[in-house]
Amino acid sequence: MMILWLVKLYWLWIVLGLIVLTSSVLPPGISVFWAVFGGAVLLLGMVFRKAMQSESFRNRIERNL
Repeated sequence: MMILWLVKLYWLWIVLGLIVLTSSVLPPGISVFWAVFGGAVLLLGMVFRKAMQSESFRNRIERNL
């Protein structure tokens, strides 16, 4: 049940990934670990966004919530 909420809030993952990615790339501290982590969170948000565009998947989520 909790996983469905995480998928439904895909925009939160995208914003969080952009914040982490931007803060890790801008000076003064360029961090490879946080850049990779931010990119992974952003990618996860994009995958969730694509899943929510599927009509059958969205209907399944609405029935279960």
